Amino acid sequence: MDKNKFFIIMIILIIFLNVSLLVCAEQEKKTVVLSFAHPYPSSHHKQIQILEPLFEEIKEKSNGRIIINIHPGGSLSTGAMMADDMASGAVDGGWTQQGYYPGRFLLTSLFEFSGMWRNVTELAHTMMTLLETNEAFQEEYNNYKIISLGGTPPGSVYTAKQPIHGIEDFKGKNLRVSTTFAEELINSLGGVGTNIPMSEVYDALERGIIDGECTDHTAIETYSHHEVIKYAVNNMSLFTSTGMVAFSMNTWNKLSPEDQELIESCIGMKTALKDAKMYDDLQSNALNFLKNNNIEIYEWTEEDTQQFIEIVTPMIDKRIEQIEAKGIPARQFYNEAIEIRDNFRNKNK
Repeated sequence: MDKNKFFIIMIILIIFLNVSLLVCAEQEKKTVVLSFAHPYPSSHHKQIQILEPLFEEIKEKSNGRIIINIHPGGSLSTGAMMADDMASGAVDGGWTQQGYYPGRFLLTSLFEFSGMWRNVTELAHTMMTLLETNEAFQEEYNNYKIISLGGTPPGSVYTAKQPIHGIEDFKGKNLRVSTTFAEELINSLGGVGTNIPMSEVYDALERGIIDGECTDHTAIETYSHHEVIKYAVNNMSLFTSTGMVAFSMNTWNKLSPEDQELIESCIGMKTALKDAKMYDDLQSNALNFLKNNNIEIYEWTEEDTQQFIEIVTPMIDKRIEQIEAKGIPARQFYNEAIEIRDNFRNKNK
């Protein structure tokens, strides 16, 4: 074999080897498979309209390198364990409500108050803005890489046997709640607030274990609760349930800087606002669903609202004082949240 042929063959072999190494390296990048859990049904609007498209976008942008598998219905972690499982890294990511963990997300609990939000969009915008700018709020989520913060539409009350036609009708009622504030409020009205997972509510209503639930219009259709309730209240703004979608910080720190940058381009404020708009759109249609399923609707009056304000105002002050006593700047944070909300509200009249 002459020297020229040998030289050419060696060049080809070197090129082939380099290509093989590049292919192997690319294949190694494709091995990022993450678990994402939540306690809600796979048919939930949030999984179908928000989570599935988001994780598909991440997969496409990574050329298949990052695959996020959704495990719904509590199959991998329950509502009461999700925050712990994410924080420890037992699951790579999850979606849950902070109200399942009384005493943990203290500043977040300040978003729960009656009449505080007109819609989910201004709630999500305020929460995400504070996450970017407020150090105390960031510390509350230091075990998580937040995908989005927000919540569900302002809550109301739904009962199985007896209607609620004013604050006097709360007396003696055992009502499911999902936040500490809602529990305290129901108790102050003479009822009993019972914090149980949504997955248990249908059975509890059907068996008469609870008299009703505090949730929002959209949840009634999602969980088929129109089959076990007869009465609802509209325009109440009883409370707000906040929610979080996040990765475990343990998982996040194991990702390459390139993968982190890619994922960050898909999450954050834009995802939170997309999620919020979905809920706001659903809420606007949910009232008709209740009426079409023969649910008797009571319209909350201005007089009812004023009675609520008298009860809620000292509760807000008390909650802020309790958090301040722990060395957390709750009053400053609350005032900042209201200012961000009002600025956003004025710009979007």
